[in-house]
Amino acid sequence: MKKKILKISSWVLVLSVCILLWSFSNSEQTKVTCKQAIVSVDINDENFFLSSKDIIQAINNSGDSIIGQTMDELNVNNYENLINQIPEVENSEVYKTLNGEIYFNVKQRKPIARIINYKNEGFYIDDKGKLMPLSENFTSRVLVVTGNFHHSYAGNNYRNLKKDMADSSELDMEKDLLYSIFRLANFINKNEFWKAQVEQLNIENNIFQIIPKAGDHIIIFGDANNTEKKFKKLFNLYQQGLPKVGWNKYESLDLRYEGQIIAKRKQEFIKQIKQR
Repeated sequence: MKKKILKISSWVLVLSVCILLWSFSNSEQTKVTCKQAIVSVDINDENFFLSSKDIIQAINNSGDSIIGQTMDELNVNNYENLINQIPEVENSEVYKTLNGEIYFNVKQRKPIARIINYKNEGFYIDDKGKLMPLSENFTSRVLVVTGNFHHSYAGNNYRNLKKDMADSSELDMEKDLLYSIFRLANFINKNEFWKAQVEQLNIENNIFQIIPKAGDHIIIFGDANNTEKKFKKLFNLYQQGLPKVGWNKYESLDLRYEGQIIAKRKQEFIKQIKQR
């Protein structure tokens, strides 16, 4: 019984000390003014959409000053909410120190495709399925998607494609164009081989055309369904067929049909064969 009482007394003492220290800390913080704002922007993927100046400028533009305020006046949650509203930001973490410093750790979004519609209006789709506007400061070197479609950032910036689209769902190119672009671009981005091979996607009559970096042909991909099967067929052809006959002998490779690839030879190559 005495041991139990002693144990409880020890915990009460520890708790009292913690409360005392916390009270002292809060009391001291009301006296300390903010001397420095330290901003860290994640650029691990070589994206430079935002700088530390951009983050500070966004806070200043909201009418809130940082330097010179007492530390207890600086609202960490408000700053995080403000920064997270910047379209290029995935998330942020803000915290203060007793030395009069406030830290802003900012993680940028990772675009996987740059979309250009028929009006030449552009925007990005990131790896989380969210849309981003183009930046005047930086252009990310990602897959380019072009075509005769009207979708724009202004009309779709609220969407979360990854959240709204089930991976197993069948997609209709006409109804689900942005979902289809995200599914195909996301597959390419996650596969190092195809990420290195695919230069551009073009959309004609609701059909994806792939423009590869190697060779002078186009790949008629069809819609974004059965993506893995189609790329597997193409990979087998790249390994076994094209190296033997040459990368530039074909005008197009059509992947839309089950269990086969329809290869269309260039007209000049057909003429050369006939002349032999």
